[in-house]
Amino acid sequence: MIDFCGSPVINKDHWLYWGSRVLSTSEASTSNVLEQLGLESEFPQHLLPDGKFNVDGFILACDVSKETVLHSNHVINIAKSIAKTKKPIVIAFTKCDEMSEECKRHYMTLFLATKELKHVLCNLPPVETSAVKNVNVEYLFGSLAMLCLRSQKLVKKPPLAYHEASLFVEQRNLHVKCCFSTLLSQAVPLCVYPKKCLSWKQVLADIDRHPDLMNFVEVFGSRMAFEMYERYVSEAKELWAMNRSVFGKMYWMDPIVPIVI
Repeated sequence: MIDFCGSPVINKDHWLYWGSRVLSTSEASTSNVLEQLGLESEFPQHLLPDGKFNVDGFILACDVSKETVLHSNHVINIAKSIAKTKKPIVIAFTKCDEMSEECKRHYMTLFLATKELKHVLCNLPPVETSAVKNVNVEYLFGSLAMLCLRSQKLVKKPPLAYHEASLFVEQRNLHVKCCFSTLLSQAVPLCVYPKKCLSWKQVLADIDRHPDLMNFVEVFGSRMAFEMYERYVSEAKELWAMNRSVFGKMYWMDPIVPIVI
């Protein structure tokens, strides 16, 4: 939102994101953020009511891929304003996949010099995130939820630095993809193709609610799951055609000669 400060984009006729959060007295919480840029008409729109409304906490999003004086001033002005509410605040460094270390140091210096943010930095250091790579996003919203539920008590687990968190996400994604690939090979074995070639609907019926499928869909989405199935079937078809061609040539070059007694 800082990037659009003073623009008609925010709180007008253009919606960038709609996020929803559910908090309860337990430690469980859920967060959903849906990208709607260009698809606004396909999602329900909930307008803020006129007048005052309740806010549980704030995420101060700071783009560390670029540094401008105007952007810096907006960040500090917004930080001072929301600090007056005495509500929990978590600082998020965004676009860390394009992060400038100089820019990051610049904002840390600004935050440390801003007395209104000293208590914020004591609770939790800035969380280095990347929405594109889904790095530290869940931690960001989860930490804010915990601060809201615990009346600004310290979150015990500090955030991972971006490069460390990014490596963890890459390794997790690779593991999830390998597990789902194995699941597909079990549902549609190559050795019985094309005698047993199940449609995607039939495959889903066989592996529905399987943990490996659920994990894959949670990380990559249902569309990517279908695309992996299509690639798998395509590779199975190519392998079958290649084996058929090889065995056909072997039969032609080395025919079986009957033995006459």
